[in-house]
Amino acid sequence: MWQIWGKRCLVGLAAVGALGVSMLIIWLLVQYLSYGNRGEEVAEGTRKENVETQDLDKIGIKGKNGLEKADANQNAGKSIRVRILGNSYQEPYHQSIFVTSEQPLFVEAVQNMDYAISKDLEASESETQKNDEATKWQTKVIKSSNGDSFQLEFTASELSAGECLCISTQEKNGILTMPKLIRAANPPQYKGRLFLYGEEDGILLVNELPLEQYLPAVVASEMPSDYPLQAQLAQAVCARTYAYHCMQSARKTDAVYDLDDSTSYQVYNNYPADAVSVGAVEATRGEMLACNEVLYYSTSCGINGRENLSKEQAFREFLAQEPEKDLEYGSPWVRWSARITKEELLLQAQKTGAFSGNALDTVAVRTRAADGQVQELCLSGDGRELCITGEYEIRRMLAPGADGVVLHDGRQIALQGILPSAWFWVEASGDDFLFHGGGYGHGKGMSQCGAAALAASGESYRDILKDYYGESELLHAEDF
Repeated sequence: MWQIWGKRCLVGLAAVGALGVSMLIIWLLVQYLSYGNRGEEVAEGTRKENVETQDLDKIGIKGKNGLEKADANQNAGKSIRVRILGNSYQEPYHQSIFVTSEQPLFVEAVQNMDYAISKDLEASESETQKNDEATKWQTKVIKSSNGDSFQLEFTASELSAGECLCISTQEKNGILTMPKLIRAANPPQYKGRLFLYGEEDGILLVNELPLEQYLPAVVASEMPSDYPLQAQLAQAVCARTYAYHCMQSARKTDAVYDLDDSTSYQVYNNYPADAVSVGAVEATRGEMLACNEVLYYSTSCGINGRENLSKEQAFREFLAQEPEKDLEYGSPWVRWSARITKEELLLQAQKTGAFSGNALDTVAVRTRAADGQVQELCLSGDGRELCITGEYEIRRMLAPGADGVVLHDGRQIALQGILPSAWFWVEASGDDFLFHGGGYGHGKGMSQCGAAALAASGESYRDILKDYYGESELLHAEDF
């Protein structure tokens, strides 16, 4: 009887197994047939899900275990020193510092300012004071009222000019959170260590951490996570190359930091690292472009690099063309307009100290580059003239007013402090000047939206980098 029962069980299990195999084959067939529709899914706004759940599988970075593995791999290598600016990147110094961590915090007084930022994170202990001075600061570390975190807070007045402190956690991979520091995604969290330099204007704050650990928070801040994976990989290579050159330049001087965390260099930790950015950095680990300078920016206005748009009429005719639907990955920044009153622009001109007129009548483009960007702009009125050269200086002069910028899709953006790009032409409109433009950023190197469009069309990250930099061969950081 037991033998008969056993045979029946085996037959039943075989049937269940056959059914399971059949269901698996059907599932795989469905997945295969649906693969060709992913381009439409991207267009319909499901890009983020595709990148995180499918593309990351290809490079072995998915889920908590994958992230932990990548994070562990990024601990090794050279360290980078990043100056952390104040709220919303507007202030160079901090008047107060508030740091929390789930792990015990350690505060050490740095003995030798020349070694305040070490070349190797492992070599730091011998460079700090293990004495009463360190103990004094250590007593400022307290536990929160509910006991779930350690906290440290002090003001600039407590740190003398020339004094330097180092804040770290008990474990090497601990997280330092700054709840009162304003970023797009609050509160920002930092790995590695924080160095605080006492200066006359406040506290100069520097985050030291391994380069490969720094990069994911750059990629996440510089490129939306729903952009195609190959664009993310290209961004990771660009960010690494740019950072490495900054490190090389800074180490030749007495600077205590290599770069800062703002658009003056490349944005860091405005948004935290995520599965996409960590995966992109890990998949390109150590890869760098063999270029002396690697720049990138947000959006082009559609310049293909072959047209000569240095003549005013040629540029206006080009910009008047309706851009293709998928140009620059459908970015609304491909075309925009900005209105600035004559009074606002007059005040801007007077602030320079180089324009003494009391009225402003005309704004004229004097020269353009071959790609159409304005190189020289002249403002005139009341018998005076002010000419401005340089893409960045021109954009700062033409800072939009309260009405901001109107994008191609009709949205109005309150962009303060700078014009989106130097791809524009201007016309007088009553008491205002109306600027018709396109693109966002300095227009040099790789367009991030353009890279996303190329990736969506099937190009690999190496092809994308070759398109923008003329380089297809990638070197490793150790080769530099």
